[in-house]
Amino acid sequence: MPDRWRRALIVFTLVWMTFVTAVTGADPAHPLFDGFFLVPLAAWILALLVHGLRNRGRQERPPVNPDSRPPRGP
Repeated sequence: MPDRWRRALIVFTLVWMTFVTAVTGADPAHPLFDGFFLVPLAAWILALLVHGLRNRGRQERPPVNPDSRPPRGP
């Protein structure tokens, strides 16, 4: 995953956790507190999936060694 994505996810996680803590008053019984860990986790998983699907066809293949090819002909 690119550093730019990783940094954005880290910032999102910190902002989300700070927001939830401030809004709920750190009360675990508050309904918004249910997503305290789930929302950042979902964002990280989604980013990994998008990155994986985006780079699925872009994988570099190692160069073919001419000696490793099977012989041609009858």
